[in-house]
Amino acid sequence: MKAGITLALTLLLSLLLRHGYAQVQQSPIVVTKKVGTTFTLDGVKLSPSQLEDVVRENPEALQEMKVARRNMIPVTVLSYAGGFMVGYPLGSAIGGGTPNWTMAGVGAGLLALSIPFSVGYSKHAQQAAELYNEGLYTSQDRQGRLRFRLGFATSGPGLAVTF
Repeated sequence: MKAGITLALTLLLSLLLRHGYAQVQQSPIVVTKKVGTTFTLDGVKLSPSQLEDVVRENPEALQEMKVARRNMIPVTVLSYAGGFMVGYPLGSAIGGGTPNWTMAGVGAGLLALSIPFSVGYSKHAQQAAELYNEGLYTSQDRQGRLRFRLGFATSGPGLAVTF
């Protein structure tokens, strides 16, 4: 009985240690330009906050992503407000009411004002992805450095080890 427990614990421990020495090949961020710019990692589309989490280990890419996120806030506010201000009069016109075209014009102006911020976000986020991808291929600065990070992922709490 004691030998069976010892054997089971030895097998379990050897499996755990085997995975501890494995290195995970990091994948590059793929930038796709269509109507908007999308960022994917291993086939998964990344939101701006997820993209920031991915590039966090590269300080230059993180700084660029922070600039991109600062551009994203005005884009969100202006586009939602502008979309509402354009959509409400259109809905009123379709429904047979009297639309307020002045409000639609102001909304169109807000949407137009959000475009430079959107271009700025896209430019800085692409630069962050490029810096991150360049850092994947230069491993000389990572030799001899072991880092542990605790955090939360989409699947729950986790531990990231970078070496």
